[in-house]
Parts: sequence; structure tokens; C-alpha cells
Amino acid sequence: MSKTTIVATIGPASNTAETLLALHRAAISRYYLLFGTIQLGTLALLRPAALDVRGAVMAPIAVAIYFAVGNVLFARAGAPLSERAMTAFIGVYGAVVLAKTLVFA
Repeated sequence: MSKTTIVATIGPASNTAETLLALHRAAISRYYLLFGTIQLGTLALLRPAALDVRGAVMAPIAVAIYFAVGNVLFARAGAPLSERAMTAFIGVYGAVVLAKTLVFA
């Protein structure tokens, strides 16, 4: 579906940018869900023992913490700060994984 088709089907021009942004965010959310599903599938194939009861217990706890703390913080921070914070988090996480790989290899 092209942008022209989307714009033609979603209504007034004043709402077009907001609707396109919402569609963009929904697509990104689906990509993250697909990425997580692929990661879990890969883990299940390569290390089935890693998917134990402890992980099943920790997942709902992580979701609760996200909704109680993370979601509220990101909603109040605004889009630019949220994007920079997520980029910093991913960068630090990647550096820690790389360091762990090099040190404990």
C-alpha cells in the first residue's frame, strides 16, 4: 500500500500526519514482536535448556516493571528524549555483551 493510498483512505488532511505516524509505530511494533519471536525460536532450537521455569516466571515480572516504571517514564519524557535514551541503552548493552564476550571467551 503506497502513501497515497493510505492518505486517501484515512480521512481529513489535518489528521493525516498523525495517522501515518501511528501506522509507522504499529509497523515498528510488529517488527519488534517478530524479532523477539525469532530470538525465542533460535534459543529454543540451539539451547532448549535456557527456556526453563525461571525464565517463565521472570517474563511477567519484567512486563509488570515495564508498565509500572518504563512506560510511564517514556510517556513523560517525549519522543526525542525517549529515542536518545533507547539508543544509549542499546549502545551500553551492546558494549557490555561485547566486553563479556572478549573477557570471558
